[in-house]
Amino acid sequence: MVSKSLIRLPSPSLCHQCQRLFPRQQQSHQFSSSSPAAADRFNTFAESLRRGGLVGQALSTPKSQEQSLREIQQQKQREEAQAKRERFNLLGGRHTSKALTEAKVVADAGMANRPSTAEAFGELHHLHVYATKHNTHVTLTRPNREPMLSLSTGNINFRKSHRGTFDAAYQLVTYSIAQMIEKGFVQKIQQLEIIMRGYGPGREAFQKVLLGMEGRLIKPKVYRVTDSTRLKFGGTRSPAVRRL
Repeated sequence: MVSKSLIRLPSPSLCHQCQRLFPRQQQSHQFSSSSPAAADRFNTFAESLRRGGLVGQALSTPKSQEQSLREIQQQKQREEAQAKRERFNLLGGRHTSKALTEAKVVADAGMANRPSTAEAFGELHHLHVYATKHNTHVTLTRPNREPMLSLSTGNINFRKSHRGTFDAAYQLVTYSIAQMIEKGFVQKIQQLEIIMRGYGPGREAFQKVLLGMEGRLIKPKVYRVTDSTRLKFGGTRSPAVRRL
């Protein structure tokens, strides 16, 4: 029995002898690479298009496209790395180009010409609030630290242990603001810095007065609030805690 793979069926239109006399020609499509002449025509046509500038990347092979994309990505990475180095050198004070040097010079000139606090906001007065456990002190000073007003709870007739109460501190701050308004200090003050020290009852009392109706003329002038409480690191031995 003959295998089917060895059987060669003749063409239905030609007999076996005719197939020997007239061999079948290999069919090829236009611009196909199966025929050398067609391949030459395709190469000539593609070259003419490239020379004329009509085709850019359309006729390039996939391998050349991948290569061009890889080159574009590498160029972009190099540009990003260069930009990072320039930013680092600018922040670190080292210059790598003339443009960076000029930029730093302009920035330094801008900082040099920047107005100071006194020029930008006027003269800065200071209101010191020293709140201890036993008393509260309120002091108003000029920009050169010269005192303009200095009061404590003893000036409003509080004696001994009553000076350390919240009520005494509240009345002291209210009285101090009234004296500042009466003597015309508030009208002279353009900007005011509040300097608080200590954590006695007078600290909270001053905050309540400043945010209330009594401080409505002082609050708009406040430019800065500073805490100057002394913090001890080591130092001398503290007194023993009082136990009642």
